[in-house]
Amino acid sequence: MNEHPHDSLPAFALGALDADEASQVIEHVSACPTCRDDAEVWGAVVALLPYSTPLHDPPAHLTAPETVGKPLAPTSLAPGARGKMYMRLGGRQAMLLVAGLPQPEAGKTYQCWFASPPHQTWAVTLNLDRDGAARLFLDVREPLDKSTQVMVTLEPSGGSSKPSSAVVLAAQR
Repeated sequence: MNEHPHDSLPAFALGALDADEASQVIEHVSACPTCRDDAEVWGAVVALLPYSTPLHDPPAHLTAPETVGKPLAPTSLAPGARGKMYMRLGGRQAMLLVAGLPQPEAGKTYQCWFASPPHQTWAVTLNLDRDGAARLFLDVREPLDKSTQVMVTLEPSGGSSKPSSAVVLAAQR
């Protein structure tokens, strides 16, 4: 690449270039400090995109009438966190979106639970991206609308068989 790839850097930061174009940009920015700096700036902008708008329900034309969105409220352990779960009433599958969670300390992980006291069902551990966001597809044994609570907790790495008291996000039915 003989020319500076200024017009390709935003698409590169978004991961939207095909493999050949991305290879050319990588080769160029590895040798050009100015373009490398610009690529890092675009990368920082892309990293902030999940925080640029609050979570919203999708437009009505994109959802089935029986699909509901359930916001998860943060606790004092993660006041900047937010989450929303989309599920179909009577269904066993859901999509969970979380953002703004602090990275867990070494030896800890976040875990999602569905509860109908006195029982809690472990769903999955969350793998956060570097910005504290995760998008999870959940597939559970019982219909989700039978649960009275959804929560995200901070647990030892590998997960726990029952939730601790470290709830960071929660929603009640």
